[in-house]
Amino acid sequence: MKAYPYLIHDLSSQKGERLSHLDPRKKEFDEKWLQGFLMNHPDILPTGDIEPIFSSLVPIGKEVQVSEGRIDILYLSGSGYPVIVETKLWRNPESKREVVAQILDMAFAFSKWNYDQLNEYTKRFTKAFYGQERSLFALMEENLGEVDMEQDEFRDHVENNLNLGRFLVSVVGDRIRASTLDILNELNRYPGLGLELAMIELECFTFRNKETSSLLIIPRIAKKSEIIERSIVEVKIQRDQRKPEIEISQEKTKKVGKKISRPTLTEAKFWEMLKEKAPDDYHRIKKFVEGLKDDPLIEMSPGVNGLRFRRILSESDRIISLFFITTDSSVHVRLRAPIQQFESLGLDTGAVDEFSKEVKLILSGFSSPFNQIDVEAFKKALSNFIEKIDGQEITER
Repeated sequence: MKAYPYLIHDLSSQKGERLSHLDPRKKEFDEKWLQGFLMNHPDILPTGDIEPIFSSLVPIGKEVQVSEGRIDILYLSGSGYPVIVETKLWRNPESKREVVAQILDMAFAFSKWNYDQLNEYTKRFTKAFYGQERSLFALMEENLGEVDMEQDEFRDHVENNLNLGRFLVSVVGDRIRASTLDILNELNRYPGLGLELAMIELECFTFRNKETSSLLIIPRIAKKSEIIERSIVEVKIQRDQRKPEIEISQEKTKKVGKKISRPTLTEAKFWEMLKEKAPDDYHRIKKFVEGLKDDPLIEMSPGVNGLRFRRILSESDRIISLFFITTDSSVHVRLRAPIQQFESLGLDTGAVDEFSKEVKLILSGFSSPFNQIDVEAFKKALSNFIEKIDGQEITER
């Protein structure tokens, strides 16, 4: 007997409707529609389940022209790793060789970009897509909150990921063909790439026997790349030596369940590194953070260098950046991100100005070692800021 999913409207009466798989042959939507949907709803892609460094996606390009074709959608993750999405509908079959060649050629071409190229493209894209020009760094801060790296460090980090091909390429479709899954095996022939490849299937369901355009879309990872080891050969030649000194090492650039270079910190890893770098502050910070966890609308998420703290707006899924703590026990408040977030939500930025004045006195600036701040004063400043956020009416622009 074939099973069907149900959408339950009322738990007590168990009333609901049966859903059926959307027949991909009916052409309810095309790849252009799918691309637009993924641009507006990047959180449907389970990229964080592939590698945590690929989570929190911000769209930075659509139909991006590279020397070997066009990238359907280009994102940057909150940790500074590019994510390429190639959309493929089930009804538009292509040979395995065509798809493999297309993906690898575009990946190679994109890896030749530098930060300045990516930044300039982002400015043009944001002006066209959002109606206002944004630099890459500003766009990330506006969408995700503070970036827990200084701007120069962020630049170097992103450029390094580009040069080494450390990004995710994902084929996304309404149904992934078995032949397409074989693409992953072909990647083992290209150990020079540090990229990760994944197939993501968006299962589409619709209401049975109803003329409606409603869809239920459930994402799942069909398959992702296996281990690839890259050999690094270093040759050192000195004038007084007859033979060069050769050193060979292997770097696992892709592995299921493992992170690649510079992974996002997990919370456990943060505490481990904090205890190692700042043992005297460890317990005080732990107590401070545990107190913040009592507020369900304060979101704590691991970043590249530490823990980020943000306020979730109760009326929407939007966030306001608060501060972050790095593994050297320093507290940092960056105000450009909340100012941009306030403006995009139509909120009065006066609350940010008041928070800025309080923080500047407490931290003697906007960054300070934890053991040099008045923790109670900082908590009160946070509480006042949050109260002002909750008291405003959102008129999102």
